[in-house]
Amino acid sequence: MSNAWPQLLEQALVRQERAVDRYQRWRQAAATPELGRLLDEIARQEAEHLEFLRHVEAGDWRSYLNRRPGTFQPAPDRSRELLVWTFPEPDA
Repeated sequence: MSNAWPQLLEQALVRQERAVDRYQRWRQAAATPELGRLLDEIARQEAEHLEFLRHVEAGDWRSYLNRRPGTFQPAPDRSRELLVWTFPEPDA
């Protein structure tokens, strides 16, 4: 699996770049403000995912995740590619 990782990452980057472009094109063609807002949010999430994949490709995913409001931790029983998102407790 480790030999396939760079190829899988490259495929994920290409798919994610296409998704970002697609949602941006759809946003430009949105007929209603509600649809436009929905597509803006989807495009934002897709762009954030693409940014994360680029950090993974650069081997720098920890610094990306350290900027997030929660914490990412490697799962203890899986490979380092598997990440578990843990959210901080909300303030009471």
